[in-house]
Amino acid sequence: MRGSRIVILIMVMVFLSGCQNGQNERAQINSETLDTETDYQKAIVDYLSNKHGDISNFRLNEIKEPEPSDSFVMFTYMKDNKLFEGVAYFHNNSKGQNSTLVTLEETKSDSETVVTTMHLVGELKDDPIGRNFRVVSGIANDKKIKFIALNFSNHKNELFYLSDSKRTYLSVLINEKAFLTKIIGMDKNQSQVFLRELK
Repeated sequence: MRGSRIVILIMVMVFLSGCQNGQNERAQINSETLDTETDYQKAIVDYLSNKHGDISNFRLNEIKEPEPSDSFVMFTYMKDNKLFEGVAYFHNNSKGQNSTLVTLEETKSDSETVVTTMHLVGELKDDPIGRNFRVVSGIANDKKIKFIALNFSNHKNELFYLSDSKRTYLSVLINEKAFLTKIIGMDKNQSQVFLRELK
């Protein structure tokens, strides 16, 4: 039993080191089948490299799949020693294959801002009833913040747990006639230490 645990631990360490080594490579997409984190990463890095040239420290921070055919990815990267954050929307065909990058939004991240906020709104690709999506994402730069709460106008709330290594959040609403009204940051005791109200 102990021997099998050691083998599994070694395999995990090899896998993680392999992921880290390939993390910042410029992507060359030869296939449209994008169904893993690595494929999402390659598609986004390829797009960003074509647009900006060399980038570094690319990271997939969050992935949400609210529908079998739709995926939303929150990412960060460095360009000219500046941190950027963004969101990408991928759509799969009806069989869950041949995922394509539909839209991507990015912005320079402000490290002086306690909690950054980014919005992406659009319509789901090939949706038979034309449903829309609303994405809210961001980074909590203040390490005291351990929870992010998002309050929406339809009285729905979302709570995100943060850690020292995970400082991002990603919310995806499908076909909701709602907008973000408050962002609340809380410490480890769930006491409010940050509040931004949006109009």
